[in-house]
Amino acid sequence: MGWLEGLLTGYNDTMGQIRREHAIKAEQSAQREGKVYEALLNSPDHEIRAMAATGLIQGTQPKRGRAACRAGSGRCRARRSTRR
Repeated sequence: MGWLEGLLTGYNDTMGQIRREHAIKAEQSAQREGKVYEALLNSPDHEIRAMAATGLIQGTQPKRGRAACRAGSGRCRARRSTRR
């Protein structure tokens, strides 16, 4: 049983390290995105400020699937049933 315990411990440690790295990268990405929006919101051009505000608002919305996006544009098709 010692080899199995060692294997599982190594796997668990590696997965923990990978998760920490992903969390750090996600935090850095969020900081960069925030700086970009901040720069755009401070732009002298009214249109750029409006687009930046829209991007901030849309970024807080939950992501939708493909069918939901197409349904909003009126291009959604019903699935065909494979049963006969």
